Amino acid sequence: MKSQVPLLDPAACRTRILEYNSERYRGFGTNVEIDSRGYAVFSSGISRDRNQLIQQVLFVGEVYGGAQARFLPGGYKAESERITGKLMIDLEGYWSLLAASRPLVETIPLEQSLERLLSPFDATKRWFVWGTKFLQFLRPDTFPIVDSRVTKVLGLDEGGSMGRRYHRAMRVIREVVNRNFDLLEELRIWDERRCPSVLKVLDKVLYVQGGN
Repeated sequence: MKSQVPLLDPAACRTRILEYNSERYRGFGTNVEIDSRGYAVFSSGISRDRNQLIQQVLFVGEVYGGAQARFLPGGYKAESERITGKLMIDLEGYWSLLAASRPLVETIPLEQSLERLLSPFDATKRWFVWGTKFLQFLRPDTFPIVDSRVTKVLGLDEGGSMGRRYHRAMRVIREVVNRNFDLLEELRIWDERRCPSVLKVLDKVLYVQGGN
């Protein structure tokens, strides 16, 4: 029986990566400029300082497209403060769970671990995309971004709790990565805006594909 996981087309992937790199996002700059800002914001991992942690959460929600403003009548800052409050309850335990996570190419995190990691993003609404983007900046080799474009391209199931939904998505994404690993690693080296992991290379490809 043939695998249902697609083999990626190298030429199409290169075209999509170049498009991603040059595309601008909501007046904040090009996608890669915003990526670079995010890597700088998270360069020391998750902040132990409450105000700095609010800024990390806020960056992902507002600048990196974790949530749409129309769903936030109280604004990004207020919601970021709520999420940060939940993170601060056991921040060291949260960081320990992140640090113990292994790269996705090796294994998929337990569903209960994903529930714990995404639980702070259950605030006034369940901010699933916001949560996955936050985790990707903290561990780009383990946690893929799962937004509407990725969901569309890969035909992902959106039902269930956030942890269960993410676990299912990670299983599919891991299959795609493992089947196309050599190509994705080649593209990571080829891309002049070097990605921190093959998961981010795939994200570039899927982001552009999902927007077409």
